Amino acid sequence: MINEKFFILTIVIASAYSLMQLLAWFGFRKIPAQKKQNTDQFNQFSIIVAFRNEAIHLSNFIRQLTQIQYPDSKYEIILIDDDSEDKSLTIAQSFETEKIIVAQSDGHGKKAAIQKGIQLSRFPYIVQTDVDCELPKNWLISFNESFESESTKMIIAPLLIEGHQSKLEVLQQIESLGIWLYTAGFARLGIPIMANAGNMAYSKDVWKEVSLRADLSASGDDLFLMHGIRKKYGNSSIKVIRTKEALVRTHAEDKLKLLWQQRLRWAQKSKHFTNFSSVLIGSITIIAHLNLLVLFFASFIISELWFYFIVVLTMKAIGDLLITSTITSFYGKKNNYIAGVFYSIISILYVPLVGICSQICTFEWKNRKY
Repeated sequence: MINEKFFILTIVIASAYSLMQLLAWFGFRKIPAQKKQNTDQFNQFSIIVAFRNEAIHLSNFIRQLTQIQYPDSKYEIILIDDDSEDKSLTIAQSFETEKIIVAQSDGHGKKAAIQKGIQLSRFPYIVQTDVDCELPKNWLISFNESFESESTKMIIAPLLIEGHQSKLEVLQQIESLGIWLYTAGFARLGIPIMANAGNMAYSKDVWKEVSLRADLSASGDDLFLMHGIRKKYGNSSIKVIRTKEALVRTHAEDKLKLLWQQRLRWAQKSKHFTNFSSVLIGSITIIAHLNLLVLFFASFIISELWFYFIVVLTMKAIGDLLITSTITSFYGKKNNYIAGVFYSIISILYVPLVGICSQICTFEWKNRKY
């Protein structure tokens, strides 16, 4: 006989997760379309990129930056080397001009490199991205249109993983769709929980006012800055844009080991979160997946639980497919329902495993151990 309290708890957890999915989906749908302004008013941007061991990508990336459709006098490019062990610095220096500034970081890690870039910058708005990203030509125009209001201190923009070569890459792409909808949807609802340094912009003056500790984690320059701005200026100071013209793409990891190390690095910074909404949403996510994991194994002992496992899994899968189909439809991508269902199933183990291991395990990133 199934314990009634256990059954109620299971359904409550599943319902809380489904509600969270619906809220994120609703928030994304409510993001207003970005109005294209016919104006001669162009903000000045400093594009800051920290790099380490990126010799393979660096040349093509810098060429992308120089092809951006924006007045030349209104933006500069600052490339900061984070103690690369390959020829990255030499490659970057070969592109150096008055417009493209190349320097070495004074400290250790990405946050120190970004800080160095901001110190060298001349313009009032900072735009961040990464070397392994593909940038749209109207990228800066999208940010320019979004900084119309003085109350806007930070802009979160879309970044999606591209991967079609293997099942591993396709699953990463599906995961990135969900991450972006949660990021954008909750930000639109006034609950910013995530940001990505691969595609974001903020006021330099605001950065100076928000204290960031470089020793908290190997990454997190994006999230800790966002939470600092939210705490000082309120949730409404953080704006999200979803326009296709601002969409940045990055490459999927092609090896399982590299993917695992990357996900540990991403999740590791969550241990330093103090914002209630971020902790709550993260906790609901982990608990909901653990709930399914417990149901799955318990069903081998108590056969009646198979019914509840299938019901809860179906609730989750429907929510996951709603999220991925919404994003694929908006950005004109092909929706892979089979892969979406498969990801929904394997995430039952994958999400709790990453969440737990990131808090207790070490990882390696760019030949550095953390």
